[in-house]
Amino acid sequence: MLHLLLLYLVTAGVFLILDAIMLSTIMKPLFETHVGDLMADQLRLGPAALFYLVYVAGVLWFVSLPALRADAPALLTGMFPDMIQAGTLAPLTDPGTAEARRDLLFEERAKWLFMTGRRLADLRRLVTQYGLTEDEAYPSGLYFKPGEGDYGDDGVFDVDVEEANNPLYSVGSCDPTNISLGG
Repeated sequence: MLHLLLLYLVTAGVFLILDAIMLSTIMKPLFETHVGDLMADQLRLGPAALFYLVYVAGVLWFVSLPALRADAPALLTGMFPDMIQAGTLAPLTDPGTAEARRDLLFEERAKWLFMTGRRLADLRRLVTQYGLTEDEAYPSGLYFKPGEGDYGDDGVFDVDVEEANNPLYSVGSCDPTNISLGG
């Protein structure tokens, strides 16, 4: 228990020092420039102290204690949690059928390549090489964010730079309005 209290105090001290430097050198001038008229005249110590107490407790609970239990460096675990945990993932199990393996492959690729601009190529590949219909491969129906409408049914996509720079590419060989013509 004494070790936990010491860890809490050291973490709080480091956090307060770094946060004071950040607030005074970067955030205060930024806030004064953009929202100066909305700032309070006096610092409210009560809410600030409550925030720091809870924040440091969260850092201990979600970063330091799991790192200590796993014998991993807390700094690295807090900064790069996915890298630390990636080596501990259980191996995927074989789903059994060729269709299920295909679905698992593209589901994993969608997760690992999220926001890298590779999803369109995979969706086209599902249609052109794996024989799925556009309705089966492309998302359809309501968009996952409420109030954003639906996905629509348009299969028209611009040819990306990598594809357009391919010496084997020609405008006639890859019609972006008909994905079944690409290959």
